[in-house]
Parts: sequence; structure tokens; C-alpha cells
Amino acid sequence: MPARDRILLIGDREEQVQNALRSAAPSAEVCCVPGVFHGIHELSRASYGTVLLPAEPIERRPEPAVRTLRELIGQGRLILFGHPTLEPLSRKMLEFGVDDYLVTPASVAEIQQVLGEAPLRVVRAESAGEEADGTTPALAGPVDRVASLLGLPLAEILLESLQSAPHAAFSSAIAAIDARIGPTMRLMQLSPSVAPPAPPEGMTTLSHPVWLEKVEKSVLHLTIPRDDDQTTARHFLAQLAHLAGRLLVLQEQFAGLKHLSITD
Repeated sequence: MPARDRILLIGDREEQVQNALRSAAPSAEVCCVPGVFHGIHELSRASYGTVLLPAEPIERRPEPAVRTLRELIGQGRLILFGHPTLEPLSRKMLEFGVDDYLVTPASVAEIQQVLGEAPLRVVRAESAGEEADGTTPALAGPVDRVASLLGLPLAEILLESLQSAPHAAFSSAIAAIDARIGPTMRLMQLSPSVAPPAPPEGMTTLSHPVWLEKVEKSVLHLTIPRDDDQTTARHFLAQLAHLAGRLLVLQEQFAGLKHLSITD
């Protein structure tokens, strides 16, 4: 079974994730180990596409633990899970190599979202119909603004950027997404050494690194209204960063082929 279809679940003693995980990804091979050291041992002998790690045991020294696992995982995804009180820690760990996080107890839908097994959807309870002219009711309000991010066809946008500008697919894709979500929200990508500009009054900026071969190549910065749903926005940003990392691999492969064609 390919590594991308193998999931390592660490330290889920109360099975807050395990049962929902098996329902969310029934075709995946799930390996459960009791603790972080067991997880490190397992990663040293086998490859996994996704590693789920409890946030609580790493609370005392979170950065070294995350960095060690990040090196072992390589191109795989590292996802934290934990009680709602640990969400600030999980959010901070996004800066050190964590791809996303779950608040437990986690539902099947939430796990599918962070694994990318299903498209993110937000259903409006107050209206499931159409307007008289047959159009879908317009999104409005704080939750709906961020929900509009979840309907973006990210794979299509990235593929189109790769086809139209293969030498600069990453920056082209980010610009295309930024054009779609503006002017209420803004998306930019900057070098890890460059701080994002201060957000305007009433806005906040969420950030997520883009990794390539264990190297932090870029950082995505999403600016949204301060009162909007930041949890949903962070999940969107994490998924985009994961896809962007794959896009960078293809972009570098194209650059390498172009260089060979010139020098040969």
C-alpha cells in the first residue's frame, strides 16, 4: 500500500479519534501506537502519508517534538489532536511544521476535512432552496464569508496555473486565489524571512508554512475580518499549503527539465 494511504495514530488512549478515523478513511491502513517514542520508532522503519499526534504530551517541549517528527515524516502530513483547551498550542505549532489540527472529540466530517478525503462544505440551515430566478442565495455574514473559501476549486486553480505558467505556478496560483476572494479577504505568499504587513483595522492575518523536502520554502498569509470563523479559515489555509507544497515539487521538476533542455 502506498505511504500516502497509510496513517499512523499516536497516543489515542481514549479512542477519541480512532473510531471516527476508520469511518472517515475506510480504505486507509491505520497503525495505532501508544506514545510518541513508539511513533518515532515506527516512522524510522516505515513511511506514512499522515501522522496524528496528541497535543497534550508535547505541551512541555512542543517545538523539539514537532521538529523531530517533521523530519521523520518528510512529505507526509502531521496533524495534532486534543481538547479544546489545547487549541492555542496546536495553532502555534502550525509555525513549527504541523500541517493542521483537530479539536476532540472529532467527528467523521472533521477528520475528512483535515485529511482531504472529502470537500469542505458548509450547509446553510436557514435556506436550502433557490431564489425565484433559479440562482443560489448569496452568501452573507461572518460565517458565510469564510465558508466561501471552502467552495473554491483549489485543485483546478493549481492545475490551471501549472499549465499556463509552469515556471511560476505557485505564485500564479496564489494570485488567482487572491483575486477570487478579494476584496473582503486577501491571500499572499512571502519568504519565511519576511514578515507580513500589518492587517488593516478590524482584520486579522493567519499564517501557514509551505514545506518542500523538509525545508520551509514559503509562508501563506490569509487576511480575514477579525470576527470571522478563524478555525474554518485555518483548515482552508492548511489544505492549501499542503497542495501548494505538491505544486512546488512539480514546478521545480519543470525548472529542472527546462535547464536540461537548454544545456543538452
